[in-house]
Amino acid sequence: MVWMKRLYTLYKQYERFFIPAFLVGGFAVDVLTFRSVQTRTVFIVLSAYAIFAGAAILFLHNPRIYPRLETSKPLRILRTITPPALQFFFGALLSASLVFYWFSGAFSVSWPFILLIATLACGNEAFRREYLRPIVQLPIYFFTLFSLSTLIFPFVFKSISLWIFYGSGVFALAVMLAYLRDFNRFNNVKMHQRKYLTISILAIFAAMNALYFFRILPPIPLSIREAGVYHNVVHTGEDYVLTSEREHFFERLIPGQTIHIAGQQTLYVWSAVFAPSDLNTDIYNRWEIYDKGARKWKERGRFSYRLSGGRKEGYRGYSYKTAIEPGRWRVSLETQRGQVLGRVKFRVEMIEAKVLMIPI
Repeated sequence: MVWMKRLYTLYKQYERFFIPAFLVGGFAVDVLTFRSVQTRTVFIVLSAYAIFAGAAILFLHNPRIYPRLETSKPLRILRTITPPALQFFFGALLSASLVFYWFSGAFSVSWPFILLIATLACGNEAFRREYLRPIVQLPIYFFTLFSLSTLIFPFVFKSISLWIFYGSGVFALAVMLAYLRDFNRFNNVKMHQRKYLTISILAIFAAMNALYFFRILPPIPLSIREAGVYHNVVHTGEDYVLTSEREHFFERLIPGQTIHIAGQQTLYVWSAVFAPSDLNTDIYNRWEIYDKGARKWKERGRFSYRLSGGRKEGYRGYSYKTAIEPGRWRVSLETQRGQVLGRVKFRVEMIEAKVLMIPI
């Protein structure tokens, strides 16, 4: 067909623009999908992306296809559109991990892992030719499988325990090694390349487990919907009445809240944390004050409450601290293992005048 030939010519002419466009398209699809459909549907779509990405890699590097490219026009067209399609699948899978992990942890703690995902996503375009090589594609493919497994397993098994994470990693590794066996069989990969691929995959597996051990990975699938510091919190029926200081419009725009207290007052940190249905766990609030002399944060208490998943707006809970000292404070919302979901930062100042309060 004439129109197909023109389309093919147009694509080859502007290929360097189409491939990053497909990468951005994968990210855009993720953002729109996460906002409009249920999590289960999202995971089905992402699993399909992972399957299609694996099939695309096998197709691109299958030497049995090459002799047929000269005689089969549909095969040539399919061979041409497969690289941008693979970019789309990689973009969607990497951005899915970025979105989930971004909202499930404090950036100040999880930034190394989030930066790694962002770098891989950007590298899809910056090192486009390198990304067309199997020794680059396959380790990235395993990383996406590992990330996807760590997203799905907590939802399926309704738990964020240590063994759920390790189980998801072992599952991803088993799938990848089986895939790699078939890839080597179809593509006649040289021995030194096989060793490189195996070492790369095992290194990624070890690195992900190390990030989890050192509590750098965010606690998927928990995520903070809302959190703040207040002068009082009252639980009335199904609602909470929060009491805060009256702030001017410009004060709300300045990062870091300043809390004024007169005498020995109690401060509350209230939060709403999302968790899937039937997932029950403990949320801990670690209160810390910054010691200027020692130049480090010192703990002033760690309190917990039980979280029951299923509420779309997040399960609500709070902790409080009496005998508050003036200075810089932060309250970390974390799991039992110490994985940080987020932090509430504020400064406490002592005043003599009465503080004007408003209910929220």
